[in-house]
Amino acid sequence: MRLTFFIALRFLFRSSKVKQVGLFTLVSLLGIAASVMLFLVIDSIINGLSTHLRSTLLGFEAPLFLEVNNDEKEGLEDKINKFKISHPEYKLKSLFTKQFDGLIQVPGQSAMGIRVRSVDEGFFDIKKDELDIYWFEGFSEEDFTKNSQLILIGETIFEHLKFMPGDDEIVVVTHPFADIGPTGDIEPADKVFFVAGLFSTGRVDFDERYTLISNKGMSALASDSMLKKQFYLFPARLGQVNDIKQVWNTEFSEQTTLMTWYDKNQNLFRAMSLEKLMYFIIFIFVLVISCFNLAALITIFGVSKSEDTAVLRTLGLKPGQIKQIFVNIGFLLGGMGTVLGLIVAMILILLAKGSGFSLPEAYGFTELPLAISLKTFFILFIGTPLFTALIAYIPATRLTVRNVREVLMKS
Repeated sequence: MRLTFFIALRFLFRSSKVKQVGLFTLVSLLGIAASVMLFLVIDSIINGLSTHLRSTLLGFEAPLFLEVNNDEKEGLEDKINKFKISHPEYKLKSLFTKQFDGLIQVPGQSAMGIRVRSVDEGFFDIKKDELDIYWFEGFSEEDFTKNSQLILIGETIFEHLKFMPGDDEIVVVTHPFADIGPTGDIEPADKVFFVAGLFSTGRVDFDERYTLISNKGMSALASDSMLKKQFYLFPARLGQVNDIKQVWNTEFSEQTTLMTWYDKNQNLFRAMSLEKLMYFIIFIFVLVISCFNLAALITIFGVSKSEDTAVLRTLGLKPGQIKQIFVNIGFLLGGMGTVLGLIVAMILILLAKGSGFSLPEAYGFTELPLAISLKTFFILFIGTPLFTALIAYIPATRLTVRNVREVLMKS
């Protein structure tokens, strides 16, 4: 094995009489490197987007959801408490939230659409490490939960609202369908709020759409019958989510259905999986083209080194060992191309991270998230050289059937 490997090294790096060998070697090497580099960069983008999407979704919302109808809150809360007692291993925490789609505006200016959600002190306890909140001077979390006139808004909403310098940050929130009036018609309701601070989730969809008020503020603004209500459930570990869903839906299948964060956003993840599959197909396409070139290169190597291999045969090397030499050449080219591609990909990823490159708001993220998957890295590092060695096996097999006597006589 060592002998054939060192002979492969000598064949690969020793100058050849056939000038095209050097060109084909370079093209094969660069083709393999480009394939590996392309796949790792794209995979890091997809993996980063997926990781960032998951962290922002869970950072602002919850791993598990229960929809609540108007007359179900107390009964559903009892079921949740019983579930917590019967399954202490999950260490579930729960939050009750209300929300509606409404309007926000600075007095005297045009309004913009928002989604208003009520939160309490439990929300801040659970989200303290996941949500960035910037309290304005004179306000705090304790003030917010006790005061019905304070509001937290996403930082993108704050940028869109035109506050005049020196004025208090005051906004008017409108619920278009707040209550049913004496005549039976649905009537809107307005309420003035003081902006107590800003929050940032890292995802534009949330920062430009959501505002948070206390439960007292929500009760003062609209009737419960006009609000969408949910229970948010938080297990001790994210990996328990599917188990909790299965157990809950088994025990309470006829009453209500528990949804996971993935169920609620599965279209996004399906789209990302489809994109990753498409990029993988592109990688395979580029790699296959490189491997065709590699197969041609091994054939040219065999022809140019026919005299050398014939001499080696006369010195006692078996056909299988000759074949192994050319397989090793394919493995070496694959290994060098892989290392080169991984190095270039790592440099590009580090440069992209350090450049502070930002995406347009249409993409839903404030920055381009990149995350290298160690699994992908090692699959490329180990798998690509083995694959190129496999490709080299086919032309190497043909080269061993040549007649040694005829080769020596021609030379």
